[in-house]
Amino acid sequence: MRELDKVIYSALLHDIGKVFQRADRVKVKHGIYGVEELEKIIDKDIINDLKTSIINHHKDELKDAQLEAKDISYIIYEADNIAAASERREIDNEQNKIFKWDVPLDSIYNIIKYNEDDEKYKYDLDDLNDDYKINIPKKFETVTIGKYIKIKEELKRVLTGYNFQKDNPNSLIYILKNLLSYVPSSTNIAQFADISLYEHLKLTAGLASCMYLYCKEKSNMDYKSKYYLNVNSDEKEYIISSIDLSGVQKFIYTITATGAAKMLKARSFYLELLMENIIDEILEKLELTRANVIYSGGAHSYLLLPNTNFTKEILEQAKVNFNNWLINKFGIELSIIISYIECCANNFNANKDSTNINQIFSELAQNASKIKLQKYNKEQLEKLLMPNEIEDETRECAVCGTSNRIIYNEGLEKDICLTCNYIYELGNKLTMYSNNQGKGAIIVIGDDGIIQLPTLEGKSIFVNIIQDKDKANIKEGTYKRLYTLNKKDYGDLFSNNITTGLYGIKGTYQECAKESIGEKKIGVLRADVDNLGQTFKMGFINEKYNEKLVTLSRYSMLSNSLSDFFKYNINYICSEENLKRNECKISNKENRGNIKIIYSGGDDLFLIGAWDEILEVSMSLDELLKQYTNGKITISAGIALFNPKYPISRIAELVGEMESRAKKQENKNSITIFQNDDMHVLHFDRLKHDVMEKIKYLEENFEFKGNSESKIEMSSSMLYKLLKLFKGEDNKINKVKIAYLLGRLEEKIKKDNVRLQQTYNEIKEYIYDIIDDEKDVKEFIIALEILIYKYREER
Repeated sequence: MRELDKVIYSALLHDIGKVFQRADRVKVKHGIYGVEELEKIIDKDIINDLKTSIINHHKDELKDAQLEAKDISYIIYEADNIAAASERREIDNEQNKIFKWDVPLDSIYNIIKYNEDDEKYKYDLDDLNDDYKINIPKKFETVTIGKYIKIKEELKRVLTGYNFQKDNPNSLIYILKNLLSYVPSSTNIAQFADISLYEHLKLTAGLASCMYLYCKEKSNMDYKSKYYLNVNSDEKEYIISSIDLSGVQKFIYTITATGAAKMLKARSFYLELLMENIIDEILEKLELTRANVIYSGGAHSYLLLPNTNFTKEILEQAKVNFNNWLINKFGIELSIIISYIECCANNFNANKDSTNINQIFSELAQNASKIKLQKYNKEQLEKLLMPNEIEDETRECAVCGTSNRIIYNEGLEKDICLTCNYIYELGNKLTMYSNNQGKGAIIVIGDDGIIQLPTLEGKSIFVNIIQDKDKANIKEGTYKRLYTLNKKDYGDLFSNNITTGLYGIKGTYQECAKESIGEKKIGVLRADVDNLGQTFKMGFINEKYNEKLVTLSRYSMLSNSLSDFFKYNINYICSEENLKRNECKISNKENRGNIKIIYSGGDDLFLIGAWDEILEVSMSLDELLKQYTNGKITISAGIALFNPKYPISRIAELVGEMESRAKKQENKNSITIFQNDDMHVLHFDRLKHDVMEKIKYLEENFEFKGNSESKIEMSSSMLYKLLKLFKGEDNKINKVKIAYLLGRLEEKIKKDNVRLQQTYNEIKEYIYDIIDDEKDVKEFIIALEILIYKYREER
């Protein structure tokens, strides 16, 4: 085994004994017990390579170990120290340093906007499931031993089948993510327990691999002196690099109406692949793993890298070659922005004498903004100003408008360019090989495929999508790496599981519209997290702990938690199962889940579907996000209804403007519904409760279709008239005309129907009370509009 692989695997397994220790309730030191258990399931030669550094990653063991100065145990020891310092903060209370095996993982959102009096929520001990379900934190104090035993047995099972000589270390990282994301790293009751064991192992491995490569370039193999005897936490051994895709919105929405569903999802997914590929091209060249990815999502990523000349050369090479490739394929439509900052260990741990990680990210953002203004070098600018000759001047692409290499696409029945044709085929394969829940496909990066991605050298590599069952048939040597889609998997050349919103990938917008109740139109939802930048900047700073909680571990936990919600759990939120259990329902129809996830990234989303279900999803999304984040993170959104053939780029623009209006509200967490004016903006809680209660009241007392002996008949025309009177001319409600309209309703009630006469009098008082309350009027108008759409006959 390579020395660097020993470093990575030792770091990933150094605290694995904690799982065995807690499950078996033993008091043996976790390093020793971890090795004892691993020796039962891992090849002897492998465990012999790793056991010294696993056992000796604490100071007490190291001082008596009599190891050579070049032993990697010293690297693991210091990487563990830095990672632990980045996560473990003493709680300001009277507790002693006591470890309790049954302590659950605290929600990271307990720490956001910290208030000592707030309820504290914890995660139940579980693995990451395959059904997109959300692990909502709850109020409880202990986890059961049975859950630790279950995780221990599953861990032993997968490690027994793991090939340390052949499998990519990214496979082990993914195994640990699946199993240990809700296992606390520390169970010391005197500390915050908000960092998972997975996060700790991953960060330790990322740091350790950087330290090893840093020392290797410096030709310093005296790890004992550097990381044990004479530690300098201010030495800039690390680089944090940000990678941003520019031009995302324009790229996604540059499509034609024909085949819009397939093209829109394909273009969105292509950008996810592009970012994943760029990350892996850089990491593979630097001999690093996914342990060095701090965050990736929403066209942004952050990497933890060694501060070596080689790293800087690779990042500079990446800037030039990736942009050269993108210019050749897309012109100025897409570009890559790469910036980086040198860091020391103290930067990660809220050391009062050092720049904290918050300031590092702020500086990275400023650097990226500057680079964006001058992202092309002289040669690239010349290429853009003097493009290649047009091969076919008589036709242009019906999708993107270019006039180069045009072919006829039978599915779209249009002339399109080769690039758009490739993206269309990507959408085809996604539809063919993913089920309607967005699982089952394998992404193959290699010598053959349907679309291209750039290599670090600026050449092209191909992407293919195959069914999961066909993975064994891939010829060895024909692929560089594999990605899975929303599915647990690992193995040789496995790089990452791409979690992405693919629910409802099959079908068209027209089919979604047909499943709408009443008005046969699609609903479109755009939503975005409120004040996300401010949350990352100030969320961990509070009066009691000042900046002590501002650490790299917490930034990673927070960003990846939100990414999991919007990229993975969104599939469950849009599912038929969730919509059936959701309390906020527009109708009682059986067939639900008619929703297509167009885009859902690190903090925002774009959904299209049956309009009634889109409205239900918006309310469920708001509710589940608040439960998931202890109410610390909220969204604002816009919803509108469209003919399914309306241009998608214009739809995105219009609903985006509605979302922006909602964000301008004083406390945000608002939604603009149906029309882009102030009358149609209200807080999500008012939609979920007040508007829905008004709809319920009206439906309980009015019959909107046909006659009823138990309800008052309300025709569509009368419903329209009531809405028009409430909207009023010049925003003035005509009370006299409303009274007249209500009188017309009374005429339809039989004189001998005493109960309906009583109901009518109650309704009249209910509506008169609403007229005098501006807040109630807005809610009543939206309730009436929802009812009009719901009961409108298909035309």
